[in-house]
Amino acid sequence: MDNIFYHIHKKKYDDIIWNVGNIIEFGKEDNFFWKECINFKSMISIDNVKYPFGNVYNYYTDNNMFKKQIELLGIANEYMIEYQLLLREIGLEKIRNELFINLPSRQKCIWLCKESQFPFWIKSIKGNYDIYKVRIHGNAFKSKNSLLPLPADSFNEILEKSKLYWSYDSDDENEDDEYLYVGKVELCEKIEF
Repeated sequence: MDNIFYHIHKKKYDDIIWNVGNIIEFGKEDNFFWKECINFKSMISIDNVKYPFGNVYNYYTDNNMFKKQIELLGIANEYMIEYQLLLREIGLEKIRNELFINLPSRQKCIWLCKESQFPFWIKSIKGNYDIYKVRIHGNAFKSKNSLLPLPADSFNEILEKSKLYWSYDSDDENEDDEYLYVGKVELCEKIEF
């Protein structure tokens, strides 16, 4: 497999080590994506004080503050997405540990793509990012983003779809291919796109 890939790096993550020429090792500790998943809290900030979402909602309900309740719907949707993402990742890791232990963990890997896949992934990533051309020192696992369980899936459906995700094996190049890699990554070049 070709050892040149690209990584779309969210700027808020470990920027101090993201300099061309550096070699970064992935796989020994949890990645920032997984850390965000497991550290998410459904808290609402009011006057710089954080409160649990449920407490705020109940307060607004008890005090007939319906306009405030409606404002919370958008926040509730964001929180639901975060918890659905966590559930998906737990299911994916469960199946990987049971049936595909030799494949890289999504909790510890770096995600890579090919240059032809930039348009798809750039649309998918929110926030500020840099793109790096990287060289890996080993093999990456390839699957497809479209094989990931959906947010509305039950946990049983997540487990079944996780088997399809981890068993994917194709030489075809698709716009939504994602490469998971654990090991050393050499930052070769920062790409302007």
